[in-house]
Amino acid sequence: MKFPNFGGSINLGQVVLAAANTATDGSGTIGVILTGAGKFTNLATFSLGTNSKILCTVPNWDMISSEIVGYVKNGDIVTITTTAGIPTGLAITTDYIISGLSVSANSATFFLVNNALAPATIAYTDAGTAPHVLRFPGGTRVDEINFINSQLTAAASGANVGKLFMKPRNSSTWFPIREVALPTLTRSTTVIGNRQTITFTGGLFVPEGAQLGATIAVWASAVDTTTVYAVQASNF
Repeated sequence: MKFPNFGGSINLGQVVLAAANTATDGSGTIGVILTGAGKFTNLATFSLGTNSKILCTVPNWDMISSEIVGYVKNGDIVTITTTAGIPTGLAITTDYIISGLSVSANSATFFLVNNALAPATIAYTDAGTAPHVLRFPGGTRVDEINFINSQLTAAASGANVGKLFMKPRNSSTWFPIREVALPTLTRSTTVIGNRQTITFTGGLFVPEGAQLGATIAVWASAVDTTTVYAVQASNF
């Protein structure tokens, strides 16, 4: 999939941290900054395809797969999010694999394959109640993370460490990404509070459904309250 350097919609995520987490291995409480964006259509339909397999049709395909939003291809994951009326044998929030993708006149057709060690296309039973909502792979590009002391009063914040983590989609495990030192600093009417930045040259890609989170190692009192912002971010 191709991800443009710029473009897409701005996606500013933030979390306020007011508790200490000294762990560096992804354990303990981690504040979620943002979740990687997906791409959706509410116009999908199902029908009988060749060899009695279930065939999915999606119009307006350039809204899902293009130079601007990134390309969807065979082998990518698609999920049905319609809450009712889906064909018998399919299930919501279950990952399926795209197979036999074909595009004509901006309308795409493809078979659904179960996401297993021995993938197999799914037999057609009924079309369900159209149209259906599908979620396709996407993601969010983050260029910069800011740790900003956000105490309400003018006082000295303690020396600290800001930590950044990522949790893959459908996982409960956080993995460390970066750390940044937050030195002690006394905010006043003439001195701004502590602000430290993690910059990702070329961008950090947060896949669809994955989460970006943060912690601080020290929180002795409200003066250590820290807000973490994701800036210059775009969805694909």
